Formats: sequence, structure tokens, C-alpha cells
Amino acid sequence: MEVPPYRPPGQSEAGLQSKCLVPARRALTFGALVAVFLLLLIGATACVTTPASQGARERGLTTQYLPSNAHEMAWQLQPGVQLWAQEWAAERGPFYGVYQGQVMSMTYLFAEEHMLKIMWFRDDREDPSKRVALPMYEWISLVDMPVDHFDVAYTPIARPGFSGFHWEVTGWRIPHGEHAAIAQGERPAPTLRDFPLAPPGLPQDATDFSDPVPDLGQHFWKPADFPYGPFWAAICGDGALYEVVGVVDMYSQKEMTKTSEGGWERNDIPLHLTPNHFHFIQVPDGFHGFDGPHWDIRVQFTAHETHMEDPRFLTFYFDPCLLKISQGGGIPGAIPSTGAR
Repeated sequence: MEVPPYRPPGQSEAGLQSKCLVPARRALTFGALVAVFLLLLIGATACVTTPASQGARERGLTTQYLPSNAHEMAWQLQPGVQLWAQEWAAERGPFYGVYQGQVMSMTYLFAEEHMLKIMWFRDDREDPSKRVALPMYEWISLVDMPVDHFDVAYTPIARPGFSGFHWEVTGWRIPHGEHAAIAQGERPAPTLRDFPLAPPGLPQDATDFSDPVPDLGQHFWKPADFPYGPFWAAICGDGALYEVVGVVDMYSQKEMTKTSEGGWERNDIPLHLTPNHFHFIQVPDGFHGFDGPHWDIRVQFTAHETHMEDPRFLTFYFDPCLLKISQGGGIPGAIPSTGAR
């Protein structure tokens, strides 16, 4: 089974480059921008943390992260974790996973036809003097709670509204081993931690970086982590110091595990931060630095309208942090690595 249909099994990833992680320009159409705006407008309205309904309180649920009009679902994504959702979100989510009275997870379900088609441009491999337009497909949703890690599944398991292969992306508040134990019928006490809203700074060993990327910022990475990540998206902030605004992980089919149902999954993608929203991106043709078909999980700590409208995210914005780098002062705002994100 191909994952997704355009990805031929066993296709190799060749021609990896050491620079230019992302395309020179992602050209969103007007229609795509409108769709993004509407999607986020709906999500922002629905996912505001408010006291849960009287029924939820009577069930002993902690109301944090659970919308007031959410109700219990009659089905589960994972044994032992009950799902709650708002009426309008009963097919695609967000689904709030509740265990021992606490919200443990936030999940979205979607298929390729639900994703935005985005055109980007790169040099023609046969004639570098020419530019070719290629598509990517993107799903954008809020996940505005502390996240220990993400799990991604491409699965044929039937869900309400989904009878065939689709994506399931879950942000978990608890470690992977704990919700795996819950699925096996165990009752572990959940390890809930508060995570910062963003990393305190760029790791000092994230020494390689891309050209500025429109709407996404500058990208930094550790040479040993190329091309899979994590990549750190940053903009030049106060005092000409880099401010981390996003983290990106990339993977191809060979980094996924085949499931007994005939699907594929990629589990325990670490975060240990509190995001604002995430982008899930399919790149069927690859791009500079990762030429094979692959997928991205891009977590943003800024609101979507910020990284789409703030001039510091534009390629032509004067970047005093880059000026410091060119003068041999190192990467401004970098801090010693702690081993955590």
C-alpha cells in the first residue's frame, strides 16, 4: 500500500544537499489564503479554553483545554482514552482524548482531499536556468496545549466519516510509553508537565542555516540532524537576537512503521513545548535538500496571521541578525544545548 497514493514504495531519496532546506518561495493562491483564514477562524473560535459543560464537571473532568460545548463521543481512537468533541468537529476534530478526568491528547483526522494545495517553485533539474512549479498539500490546525510528542498515522481503520485511508495526527501531553500502556489495558498515573511556549533560543550546535523563507523565517539545524530535523525556524527579534518561532521534523516512508492493518505510522516525534498550531505538509516531489517524497510536521509558536503578516518573516526584510553572522559574531541568540527542545 502506497503512503500516500503518489509515494511509490521503495523510492529512494537521492541528491541530498547541505543547504537550501526549503523552497525559495511558496506561492499561496488567493483561494488558499482564504481557506486558511476560514479554517483558523473556525478553529480559534472552537478551541478557546473555557470551563467545560455542566455534564463534564459532573463526570469529574478537569475543564482545562476542554471546550465548554464538547460532548463525549461513542467511539474511541485508542482503547482506554475517551474522546470528546464539539458538534461541528465530530468527523475531523479536534478530538480531545480524556483519561482519568484530564485532557491527554488532541487529534485531527483528514484525507488528502481536505488539504490545501500549495504551489512552490524550484530550479529544473535538467535545466537550472528554468523554474518549475510543483504542488505541496497542507493541513493547518490549532494545538494550543502542552505537547510531549506527536504521533502520525496513515491508516485504513474506519472512522465516522472515513471509510478508507486517511491521516490521524495526535499531540499527546503524556509520554508515548504511558498511552501505549493505557492501550494495553494498564492504568498508569499520567505524567503531566507544563512546557514552555517556545524554546529559549537556538541551540549553539545548530550551525547550518537556509536562506530566509517567505512566511516561515530563517531555518537552522545541526549538521548531524540533516535532512530529517529538527529544524529551528527563527526571526530576528529585540536586540538583534534570534527568536525561535517554529520547529520542523521531516520524514519519508522509510522512517515509518507498517501497521498490522496495512497502514503506516510515525510515533513519538518529540516536542516538549506548547505550540500555537501545526502544519502537516505532504511534499510529493521533494524540495531542495530533501529530494525524495516526504512529509513535514511544522509546529508554530506564533499565531498563523503573525507568520503570514509580520514583515520580519519576509525575504526582503533587513535582518540585523544575519549581519551579525556575516561579521563573524556567531549566531546571535544561540544558547548551549540542553538535550531537550
